[in-house]
Amino acid sequence: MKRNIFLIIITGITVICIIAGAVRHIAVHDKEISSIKSSIKEGIRSGNFDFDFDDYYEDNDYDEDDSWNDFDFDTADPKSFDSEVIGEFTDLSVRLKVGALKIERGNKWEIKSKYSQKNLKPVYTLKNKKLSISQPHYRNNVLGNKDCRVIITVPFGVELDKLYANLDVGAIDLSGFDVKTGSVDTNVGAISISKVGFNDLDVESDVGAVSIDLIESVDKYDVNISSDLGGITINGHNAKRKYTHKGDSSKRLRVRTDIGAIEVN
Repeated sequence: MKRNIFLIIITGITVICIIAGAVRHIAVHDKEISSIKSSIKEGIRSGNFDFDFDDYYEDNDYDEDDSWNDFDFDTADPKSFDSEVIGEFTDLSVRLKVGALKIERGNKWEIKSKYSQKNLKPVYTLKNKKLSISQPHYRNNVLGNKDCRVIITVPFGVELDKLYANLDVGAIDLSGFDVKTGSVDTNVGAISISKVGFNDLDVESDVGAVSIDLIESVDKYDVNISSDLGGITINGHNAKRKYTHKGDSSKRLRVRTDIGAIEVN
């Protein structure tokens, strides 16, 4: 019995190291992501391991409505940026192949980026109060360290209309701003949401933990939460693999992971 527990622990540690390496150094396409998920499920089906990529930020210092998905470089003028104060926007769309995204409350409309390779350079367009950020020059066959960070600040007292954030490999961190409707998902990477006001929010991570710190009590929301492999914790209480609740307001929260813990407070 002790030997079996030891093997399960070793398997879990090995899997975490493999995924962390993928996040830091390679780009993972859909087929590779499916392979990773299948391998993890086979390796830890008898265990209960949580996958958290918070260290993706900590290790490096850094001072599906289809209408959200479009990023048309033929009709827009994409601009490179390292640090730039920009105009006001109400809709925000971010799509990164490899990287980490942070959106937070600040004193001005501003975007910052840091990247290890030219092919990871993010660009943006701002048109009709819609800000779109993407990596149009990304190439999977380029070797070396693949590291990209994008930070977006939204001024105090502003509520966005729409937020769409999608990362293939990387972590998403949202804090301190308001949005009416949001869709946030990663293929491989953790999602952290703290004190974000919303009316309707969908959150999904294929492989990675999800942590949400709500502004109001969870009882206020219509909640639908599920995880295939990973525990669910609501206000410190274990909810096993699925949690639903009918709230006493029109606000809605949906959270799903294939592999990864979910915590909502």
